[in-house]
Amino acid sequence: MPRIGFCTTVMNRAWQLRQTLPDTLQQLEGTPHLLALCDYNSSDEIQDVVRPFEEPMRTGRLVYFRTTEPTSFHASRAKNAAHRLATRAGADVLFNLDVDNFITPGILAETQDIFTTDRDACLHNWSGAWGDGSFGRIAMSADNWIRLGGYDETFLAMGWQDSDLLLRARALALHYVQVASHLRPAIKHTMREKLRHTSLEVDPESPETSYRNANVTNSLLALGRPILQSVREHTCFTGTINFRSPAKV
Repeated sequence: MPRIGFCTTVMNRAWQLRQTLPDTLQQLEGTPHLLALCDYNSSDEIQDVVRPFEEPMRTGRLVYFRTTEPTSFHASRAKNAAHRLATRAGADVLFNLDVDNFITPGILAETQDIFTTDRDACLHNWSGAWGDGSFGRIAMSADNWIRLGGYDETFLAMGWQDSDLLLRARALALHYVQVASHLRPAIKHTMREKLRHTSLEVDPESPETSYRNANVTNSLLALGRPILQSVREHTCFTGTINFRSPAKV
C-alpha cells in the first residue's frame, strides 16, 4: 500500500486549523498515512492548536514544520515546502490538502486504490463546482511530483498554481483521474481573507478582481516556463520540526 502524505500549509488560519486538524488526524489513525503541516510564519495561535497533538507527532502521523522566514504568503512556495516535508517523512503519494479542507474515509480508500494500481495517476479530487474550495485537491506520486518540479515559484503570490500543475502533469502523460465523490464541504471564507497575507495589491472594492488578474498574469507567465522544473530551484526555509529538531525544508 502506498503511503499518502497529505500536504497542508497554513499562515494565520488558526480558526480553520482548529476545525480540520483533529478531524484529519482522526481519519489517519490506524493507517500508514501522514499529515505534513507547514506553518508559514503564522502570527496567530497555530502553535497552540498543534502542540497538544504529541502522540501523532511522536508516531509520525503528524509532521509539523514551522518557519519564521517568509514575510508574506506565497501559495507555490508554501505548498512546495509542505510537499517537500511529506517526502522527507517518507510519503509515496503527495496529496495537497488546503487547511480549510477535510478528508473522509471514502477519499482515503479511493486514493489508496488508485495509486496501488496506477503510480502514474494524477488524482483531482474536485467536486466540479468552481469556488467551493476543492479545486486544489491534487495528488500524484512523490516521484512524479519531483519530476515535475512541484508548483511554479515564479508566479505571483496566488492564482493559477493548481491549474498549472495539472496542465504540466498532463503534458508529462500522467493519467488524469477526477473523483468528485466522498467530499466534505470546505470551511467557507471570503476572498478578502484568502488574499489578506499575500503581497498582492488588493482592490478594496473588489478583491475578486485582484484574484482574477493574478490568475491571468500567472497563466501567461506559465507559457514561458518549462513543463519540467527543478525542486533544486525551490525556496527553502529554516525552522523546526515538531517544535524540537532544527531543520531546513
